[in-house]
Amino acid sequence: MRQLRVVVALAFAAATLAVLPVQPSQASGPEGCVVTNPANPGYANPCTYKATTSGGIVGGGSFKVTIKRGKKRITYTDKQGNNWAIGTIKKGDAVTAKALSGGSFVAVGNPCPQSIPGAC
Repeated sequence: MRQLRVVVALAFAAATLAVLPVQPSQASGPEGCVVTNPANPGYANPCTYKATTSGGIVGGGSFKVTIKRGKKRITYTDKQGNNWAIGTIKKGDAVTAKALSGGSFVAVGNPCPQSIPGAC
């Protein structure tokens, strides 16, 4: 009798798991790219990415970042500053970053894990 209860309980548990909807993974890491001049072998200069969430820009030395938002092009350079907050880059933007002179760098995107709300 005890074996029958165990088998019924296992069958019920398996049926319950089979009926529950499967949830997609919520984990999502940082996104964007970093470039240096001279270029690091692992990272192209320039780099490009398509934003799936809001992002920012930080750079040093001589750099240029171009954001294509729909039909509009927005350009940021070291002449305007070296740090733009999360939200400068919008979801859906196509972003290109280039480090222009020796010793310069630029990082674009969102360094926060998207799976942790309010991480940044």
